[in-house]
Amino acid sequence: MKHQTTRWTWTLALLLAASPAVWAEAPLDTQPASTAMKRGADLLRSGKYDQAIKVLRGLGDDRLGEVGVAILLDQALAMRGRYDKALKAVAAAQGHGAEDPAWQRAMAEALGRVGRYEDALAHARRAHESAPTSAPAILTLGRLLEALGRPDEAQRVYETMQRVLADGAYKTLADQLVPLGQILDRYALLKGLKASEQANNIFNNYFQVAYQDVDESCWQAHVAAGQFTLGKHRLLTAESEFTAALKINPKLPVALAGLAELAFRDWQFERCIDLTDKALAINPVCAEALAVKAQCLLQWRKLDQALSAATQALQANPNDEQALSLAAAASVRLGRLDDAEQYAKRVRAVNPRSWILPATIAQWLSAGRQFDQAEDHFKNAVDLAPNAAEALTGLGLLYMQTGQEDLAREALKRAHEIDDFRADVVNYLNLLKRMQAFETLETPHFIIAVDGADDAVLLRQVADEAERIYAEVCKDFAHEPSQKTKIQIFPTHSQFSIRITGKGWIGTVGACTGRVIVMVAPSDARSQFGTYNWATVLRHEFTHTVTLSATKNRIPHWFTEACAVWQQPDRRNFDSVQALVAAVRDGRLMPIRQLDWGFIRPQRRGDRSLAYAQSELVMEFIIETKGFDAILAMLKAFRDGQRQEDVFRKILGVSESRF
Repeated sequence: MKHQTTRWTWTLALLLAASPAVWAEAPLDTQPASTAMKRGADLLRSGKYDQAIKVLRGLGDDRLGEVGVAILLDQALAMRGRYDKALKAVAAAQGHGAEDPAWQRAMAEALGRVGRYEDALAHARRAHESAPTSAPAILTLGRLLEALGRPDEAQRVYETMQRVLADGAYKTLADQLVPLGQILDRYALLKGLKASEQANNIFNNYFQVAYQDVDESCWQAHVAAGQFTLGKHRLLTAESEFTAALKINPKLPVALAGLAELAFRDWQFERCIDLTDKALAINPVCAEALAVKAQCLLQWRKLDQALSAATQALQANPNDEQALSLAAAASVRLGRLDDAEQYAKRVRAVNPRSWILPATIAQWLSAGRQFDQAEDHFKNAVDLAPNAAEALTGLGLLYMQTGQEDLAREALKRAHEIDDFRADVVNYLNLLKRMQAFETLETPHFIIAVDGADDAVLLRQVADEAERIYAEVCKDFAHEPSQKTKIQIFPTHSQFSIRITGKGWIGTVGACTGRVIVMVAPSDARSQFGTYNWATVLRHEFTHTVTLSATKNRIPHWFTEACAVWQQPDRRNFDSVQALVAAVRDGRLMPIRQLDWGFIRPQRRGDRSLAYAQSELVMEFIIETKGFDAILAMLKAFRDGQRQEDVFRKILGVSESRF
């Protein structure tokens, strides 16, 4: 999810111990070994993990049983994804480390990496009891309790940070400052404290102090700062922090995964996959990289590959909450509901209070326009974690899609009270406030809303035209929506864009989310698009409403656009003909299985216009060769959840690749 993620970033917790303190106190008679240990630590900190492993193993079996050496070897192996061997490396020091809180914490982290949370918890408790003013020990124990679904107990553990803060010594120790910042963040999220009241203190006085004033080589502080600002929607700052970490240590899978998530959020799918693959070349089971990769592939609609990425993470940690949740979501989208339930059971067996599971499933159901199912999952997530701003935001955005503005306002307001950094939420709340003053008119099949101050004249005109086209469009597609369609007309293009995306720009004048049709008022003075034939746009968008409703929102993007353009009186204009002719000559016609992306993510100038023209041409070809009944049969097949490949074979008698 995007992303106040609750996943445990084990990498950071582990490597905070990779400091000179591990080896500095070696007795004089072990100086050669101490020098080798120091060299291993330096190699580890600079990303030369294999060399570090070789140097540390070269110390011999006797030294490998020492706590400091065992911890360093554990960390080096973990950075290469060799979690089982890392666990053995720590366990080898049990004879020396049973009473050592650093060893107990290292054991907790090593066990946690492979999903043995209850075993890890026992070691984490001992570490915390032995070293109550150790911020890393507090963080390790708290995050394990969260992973096991005990947020109240985790909160109480985090509150013990007051002992560390009261001591004051943390201000000169990077390995205290960084986990303290993370503890403060986790505590604020569990308590539902407003983000803006905590963020500057955490970022400036903990993470920045760690790498600016205490240790300029502390890449862990940069990574923690990057993850923190990513969760607070400060994307440029997050990019700067991850980049700074990689300058210190270019082999950081978690930093590469952070940059990959930034690319994913910007819909740079190829770059995202490239970055995750670089991370996985270092650590093939890096949970952060695999989670981002799975989300990217889900958004890219490569569902089988997304499922594969999620399950790859489970090879190392079969109890990884985020990986299991993503696997469940991918399985739901693939229609493999029994598999999805098995993944969900595994989550609930570890964490009965997991809100990440329902919120993740809801997010990807919503992305597939399955709003009714998504709503139930979002509500479940909010019930499980009332202070989870991420789940509240997801629910509010869903209600914006379905035209339930009052419910959207309530959910987004609650989310904003916790996470007041999300610009889209602020934009939506401001817009919803303006919309309360809109004038409305209800007809037998529509609810029309306009800004009465500027566009009251449109109210009756739009109502009359909407009712006029209703019977025509519904008859063509043999379907009537079960609810009245909302038509919302905004006075400025900026407001229109915010209604659709939460941002101030979208390059069109009309859009449809299903039940809701949104348009910008035709005006030379108030919109850069000026006046336009709003009646044609209305017919186009209402066709989307009908075909989406007819298929339970399962219609492919290209097909609903084909139906909508086919309904326009100007469906084959001269520009469309020119675009098609040029595409045929240049070999740029899009394969039918890629046609959706011509609308969603065009690669070249003119691709979106070509996608409209090509989609409508495909529809005319189907009608000409198979008859209009084939169009209706396709709508029914998509409603029943059939895949496009199967629909083409069964109804059109041809595969996607040969069409």
